[in-house]
Amino acid sequence: MVKCGFASSRKQAFEEYINKIPNADKYVHPKEAIQGILGAGGIPVLAHPFFGSGSSRIPVDNLRERVERLSGYGLLGIEAFYSDFDDDQIREALKIAQDLRLYVTAGSDYHGGNKKIPLGETGMERFFAGKVIRDDLPEVSGLGRFLSDVRKIRAS
Repeated sequence: MVKCGFASSRKQAFEEYINKIPNADKYVHPKEAIQGILGAGGIPVLAHPFFGSGSSRIPVDNLRERVERLSGYGLLGIEAFYSDFDDDQIREALKIAQDLRLYVTAGSDYHGGNKKIPLGETGMERFFAGKVIRDDLPEVSGLGRFLSDVRKIRAS
């Protein structure tokens, strides 16, 4: 918006345009969002599962409860590999995905030069460093099922 002349600064762009979204204080219930994604033929996946509101983080026990509740609504996947997760968080997300038979996805959250995250950095490289990767590993099976099913959907 700044480059195109709509605002003189990022701050002004947020204050005058982005944060003035009508009904921004109203949220869609997760069940409604998941059902909408499923109804449109999509695959609902919980991104950044350890994030709460704002910058707060969700404890592991609460994460399991949250994902179990959302999977009851039809959630099909969880982002287990994310650039800001440590190995313990990745392991826990993978365990939850395995226990609930959820797809596993990966994301970098790269948004350009405003973050210190390289394009494509998901934590997978660090997590799997020095390990022999086989299709039958729990860490890989959810991701493999996700990719396989996406290919089937695209082919149909």
